[in-house]
Amino acid sequence: MAENDCQPVSFEWTFEAALPAQLEDRTHMRRGYRVMSDLVRYHQIGTASGWVSIDGVRTTFEDWVSTRDHSWGVRYDVGVPLGDVESMDLPPEVSFRMIWAPILMTRADGSRYGLHLHYQIVQMDGFLSKTVMGGVEHADGRFEKWQDLVPDLSFDPDNRRLRGGEIHARTADGAERVLKVEALSDTGFHLGAGLYFGFEGRHHGSWLGPGLHVDGERIEDCSTYESARRLHQIRDTVVRVTDSTGATGVGNCQPIITGGDESLGLTKGSSFM
Repeated sequence: MAENDCQPVSFEWTFEAALPAQLEDRTHMRRGYRVMSDLVRYHQIGTASGWVSIDGVRTTFEDWVSTRDHSWGVRYDVGVPLGDVESMDLPPEVSFRMIWAPILMTRADGSRYGLHLHYQIVQMDGFLSKTVMGGVEHADGRFEKWQDLVPDLSFDPDNRRLRGGEIHARTADGAERVLKVEALSDTGFHLGAGLYFGFEGRHHGSWLGPGLHVDGERIEDCSTYESARRLHQIRDTVVRVTDSTGATGVGNCQPIITGGDESLGLTKGSSFM
């Protein structure tokens, strides 16, 4: 990518696969009489080398952990929202917790494997729904699916950024392991700046006229209460994971947590996506 009229950012980024690509579970969701999503996604865990320049300051890197993913099909929140369907916003009494996280793990002997952590938990008085996806990915293509993921994570009450904690995991064969999750810094890309869930009236797939269209923003501090709600809370969070098997790794975690949960210091009525 070269610098443009909006942002003084350029980079050259070469991805090298450490593990085979993995196809995720199909997502099919309805809202009323309409299909709001029917999509398939794959992801791949690897490393990257190259350079990135911001404000003319160039940083070179090699063997950084890097992940990629691609989805296709019918996807929610593409184009201007339809005016004749109910809103996707969750009422404040509904608690929704999710993470999507591909992690590159390294054993003491230097061999590598991957963890894909993905759960969705919807809860309100008298109702609980939980979906668990992902598993352990091996270099030879073998895949051990999770049977359950039980999160014990903490979040900042103002911007709902992930602070860390543990995830208790169990594979389909009944083997259990504890995954310690640590947020490495306050850095991270807010997907709202890329129009994920929309941004100030703009959405993915909206018609912007013929020819080249370039726009963008530069927000100095995305961690404030106001900025987090402007950008939405979902962000690429760099995390370190320690597996109770002895391996450690680094990856990208995208968390969402809405609704109130006193055990996490989150009060009802302060929910936002």
